Amino acid sequence: MLTSTPKQVCNQLYLFPHDREITKARAATVHVGDFFEELTAKLVNGVRYRTDGNADICPDVRGHDRWYESKGIGNTGSTIIYKCRLLKDLQFVEQHRTPLSYVFWRHSCHACSHVSLNAMRADLASTIKHVVFIDVFDLEQLVAGKPTKLLNNCKKTKTGHKIGWAQYGVGWSFSYSELIEATDHMESIMLIDAYGHEVSNVPVYRRC
Repeated sequence: MLTSTPKQVCNQLYLFPHDREITKARAATVHVGDFFEELTAKLVNGVRYRTDGNADICPDVRGHDRWYESKGIGNTGSTIIYKCRLLKDLQFVEQHRTPLSYVFWRHSCHACSHVSLNAMRADLASTIKHVVFIDVFDLEQLVAGKPTKLLNNCKKTKTGHKIGWAQYGVGWSFSYSELIEATDHMESIMLIDAYGHEVSNVPVYRRC
């Protein structure tokens, strides 16, 4: 499978370097995802990778011996995993013999309520409650026997490529408590930062 390529260092560190106005919910969602990708890279001492429509798969971060996919979990307390993406992740791990983990960042920021990018980032950093690492094979076990459902009827990927919703729009939803229950170890983030906004003393859950 063809993976995307690393982001340029200047783009990785300063993708959105200046404060700016946020006027649309979609823009807020993009900035939230970018912020958690940056935090994930800092937490695992990894390198961020580009989103590339020509690649077969685009993991967010590559660490020393593992790939990572980051996801934010806001005030709904739940997240979704698309079936097609999970199957692709499992195929990727089998082919490349390199493990992959999902990193879930639980926060209570109302991202769409902010009109300033820096204000939103500051709120995200200050409202992070927990971080959960789930290996993709543990995630596979978590969905075993769990029925899929139609999550949305999107007919295009984020990069604009047309796809059928029957393949893309089905998957599973998880509560944050379900993810924590799949772990058996807890530690704490000492200190990391993204775009100058510090995060510290946050519990990190994972399976040893």
